[in-house]
Amino acid sequence: MGKNKWNKQLLDENGKLKTWEKQLLEYEYGLIDDTFLIVHSDSKKLAYTGIDDLPITIKPSVIRKLKIKHNIP
Repeated sequence: MGKNKWNKQLLDENGKLKTWEKQLLEYEYGLIDDTFLIVHSDSKKLAYTGIDDLPITIKPSVIRKLKIKHNIP
């Protein structure tokens, strides 16, 4: 998922990726729809594992599961 394909809801007014904290807060308040949130814009620090350098994302369903099933606020 290249930067130009990121959901516009995840970008600030300057077109830069919002921080993970801001994305999560806006998701919690319903300002971001059911889209993958971007935890980090690249995975360069994981290059030693041989994976491609892609954004690290999390599905909203995982966030809900952490909150509800595992009681993690």
